[in-house]
Amino acid sequence: MSRPTLSSTAHDALDSVLGSVIDQLTDSAIYAIDRHGVIRSWSAGAQSVFGHSPEEAIGSHFSMVYARDDRLAGVPLRGLNIAERDGRFEEDGMRVRKDGSRFAAHAAVYPLHKAGALVGFASVIRDISEKKQAENALHASERRFRALVEGITDYAVLLLDAEGTVTSWNDGAQRIYGYTADEIVGLHFARFFPEEIRRSDKPLSALETAAQTGRYEEECAGQRKDGTTFAAHVVINAILDDDGAVSGYAKLTRDVTERNSATRALRESEKRLRLLVESVTDHAIYTLDPSGIVTSWNHGAERITGYGVDEILGEHVSRFYTEADRREGRPYRALEVARADGRYEEEGVRVRKDGSRFAADIAIHAIYGEDGALAGYAKIARDVSERKMREQAESASAAKSRFLAHMSHEFRTPLNAIIGFSEIIKTELLGKIGNPRYVSYGNDIHFSGLHLLSLVNDLLDLTRIEAGKLEPVFRPTDVKQVAERAIQLFEPVIAAKRITIDLNVAGELQGFIADERMVRQCLVNLVDNAIKHSRTSSMVRVAVGRINDRLTIRVIDQGAGMAARDIPKALEPFGRVGDVSTTPVDGVGLGLPLVKSYCELHGGGIEIKSAPNAGTEVVLWFPYPGRMPDKPAGSTPRSPAAARRSERS
Repeated sequence: MSRPTLSSTAHDALDSVLGSVIDQLTDSAIYAIDRHGVIRSWSAGAQSVFGHSPEEAIGSHFSMVYARDDRLAGVPLRGLNIAERDGRFEEDGMRVRKDGSRFAAHAAVYPLHKAGALVGFASVIRDISEKKQAENALHASERRFRALVEGITDYAVLLLDAEGTVTSWNDGAQRIYGYTADEIVGLHFARFFPEEIRRSDKPLSALETAAQTGRYEEECAGQRKDGTTFAAHVVINAILDDDGAVSGYAKLTRDVTERNSATRALRESEKRLRLLVESVTDHAIYTLDPSGIVTSWNHGAERITGYGVDEILGEHVSRFYTEADRREGRPYRALEVARADGRYEEEGVRVRKDGSRFAADIAIHAIYGEDGALAGYAKIARDVSERKMREQAESASAAKSRFLAHMSHEFRTPLNAIIGFSEIIKTELLGKIGNPRYVSYGNDIHFSGLHLLSLVNDLLDLTRIEAGKLEPVFRPTDVKQVAERAIQLFEPVIAAKRITIDLNVAGELQGFIADERMVRQCLVNLVDNAIKHSRTSSMVRVAVGRINDRLTIRVIDQGAGMAARDIPKALEPFGRVGDVSTTPVDGVGLGLPLVKSYCELHGGGIEIKSAPNAGTEVVLWFPYPGRMPDKPAGSTPRSPAAARRSERS
């Protein structure tokens, strides 16, 4: 006979009845959490017990109902782990209400499964404060009774009368102090302290404290039968009779010498490690418990995120994630991967205390205890915002250089054709042209083509310099001859503006080694600028000389000049000084930047002195005599012609 089953409608009705019953249980908090500890349901009883409304609780981490110390100690996660392993977890412990008050609670946790897989947990909490108070009183009585149990060997357990005389003695007391029961019973317990402590009346004051408060506890020096001393942890409890009067004391002593030595060594080690971690300010280094609660925090973490240590300890690591990342469960997935693989790495966006975002390089390492169980995580985060911005800027610069190089190559082919055919026209190489105006047009086309080709070559050099692909080809250079030929290029313009060029080459400079093309281009650009900006019938001085280990080139004009604040702009690519709309001057602003780059490629430099209406002086300097650059091992020197072909490619 088949087993009867409930219909969907019956299931819904049953769920409704169960939900109604749960909501009527206002003395018990019943809630469900997912496997990450996030609250997914919240009963009316939960609101009554804790004070949080469903709107406030649902979506929060269930550790919010635990005290901060418990969160730091990993208590919330430990309960879930036991429930998952054993099918149920129960405990009596402290919980925290919305208003911050604490109460004793009985908690039961049950795992929830779907299709055989863990999907979350159900938790039932009852306030047992009154019951706990009664139990505590009973437990105190039981502890006093257990203090008398014989057979404990790592504790000295003995009874004293109201005056401090030993009335009972266990095996642990004999092991620690060296006295047998026959030797010590009937003697005063003050003999267990060194002479200096006995003289201070500390033994009697310890009994007085126990009589007044019910308990005395301290770590002090103890003394054995043979006179040797040891570190002792002492607890004295007062024993009361039925009338509430002190009838005696129970004294427990433990030798903690080895423990204290180990503790001191551990503290020193932890101190060194803490100082090391805290001294790191460019990395956020902190630890998490297995559920993701922050348990330690260094100065670097505070500097990067803005959270102080008191603000963040006990909080969940998801606080540093964006809202979108939290909705997608990214914080929990990161911990899961670290738990499964031992390590998790990513570059992502994190959120500071002030709400600002930053690019972060993240590494999470799983930490395991001696038993192989997960103890937590170590997380290292670094703010890489500046690096990201630099990479973006470098990428944009590289894209610009590629574009300029591509366009320069594309322009050269048609320009060479224009220059070649216009030269045939202007020289009437194939025969006379009937109308002389065509010859004049050919001259204009040829000049414009050469000017545009020069601009394209400048662009190509600029992109190679920025990409680090343009290297000087060093060889002996006659700088006087280079200067004279550079000036000859401007003879028509010099004559038209009635400019006087004063060239002065001082001293013997035949040993100068440099890239002749770059030096010539420096002179051409500087003389061109000087002539363009000079007044009609003025003078341009070009002086070449040597000062110690430097060869200098000075070009001085009597032009309009520029303000000192404009000089850096003039040295930037496409940086034109002045109002180009009212002062039409040829050029696009590549001359001086290229001169500066050519000098720096030689290991030299440039200096500009100028003032409005006072002319400009540009000084270039090159190492003298200059030298061939060091070649990599195994490289083959290139001939100047081969180098030129490589540059033009």
